[in-house]
Amino acid sequence: MDALIHGHNTKRVFANAVYNEMIRDKNHIHMNSTRWGSLASFVQYLSATGKCEIDETDRGWYIRYIDPEGRVRDEEQRLRDETKARMEERSRRQLAEVHRVELERQAERDAERREDDDAAAGVGELTGSLAPSALQAKRPKLSAAPALFQSAVAAAPPPEAPAVLPPTWAPAASTWLEPGIVVQINSSKVGDGTLKTHKGVVVAVQGRACEVLMFHTGHSVHDVDDKRLDTVLGPVGGKVRVLAGPMKGRDGTLESVDAHSMLVGVRMATGELLKLAVEQVAKVFE
Repeated sequence: MDALIHGHNTKRVFANAVYNEMIRDKNHIHMNSTRWGSLASFVQYLSATGKCEIDETDRGWYIRYIDPEGRVRDEEQRLRDETKARMEERSRRQLAEVHRVELERQAERDAERREDDDAAAGVGELTGSLAPSALQAKRPKLSAAPALFQSAVAAAPPPEAPAVLPPTWAPAASTWLEPGIVVQINSSKVGDGTLKTHKGVVVAVQGRACEVLMFHTGHSVHDVDDKRLDTVLGPVGGKVRVLAGPMKGRDGTLESVDAHSMLVGVRMATGELLKLAVEQVAKVFE
């Protein structure tokens, strides 16, 4: 009943699908430990006790939860609160990763500058005795890798006032998932328990769950709940998709990451600049 209420609310759903969702929990109660000999007999019991509406098809039993006292609405509010808390935690983790990458890049750039300064000093001492061709041969070749993320401090403000979308989310019946976005597993309850922190691309979405093609194995994981996934931001200049608000489902280019306001700047194809919460965008798999 919890799997039915939390995952499907009052929607008509295939009973076997709900049962399969429940048995993925290793602590679930097995059917042979109850007084019902089959799922069909349990479904009929739920109908006889007024808990659910049921109907039988060629495929099997379908079931719909009856909500006489508004319990589903309470559950939806609880799910919205949980989603908001997860999104805030996801934002903190992503911004921490942005800071870590930027600090590493800055350390690399500082080390390169020190090496360049040392090399330049050495070359300066030799300029009096070296021919131009020899001096050119000894001069170090300088290169600098582009930073993964644009520094929030160094980023210049956009010339126009950006459109700001509030970091609000759709009702619990919908999902932020979109096919083609890159996500990261945040739970050991997905798959065989070894996928946590690994990344993949969403290839199909059904309800609040999706199929994820994992990058490190090349295999798909099915029926992954959106609460067990985090968005992946990607580098500044990369393609991202908007996951919430009136622009949901549209792609743009990540222009900036502001660590203080926890907002990112996304340039849409129309030229419009949006300011969105970090968790409201995700890297697009290309």
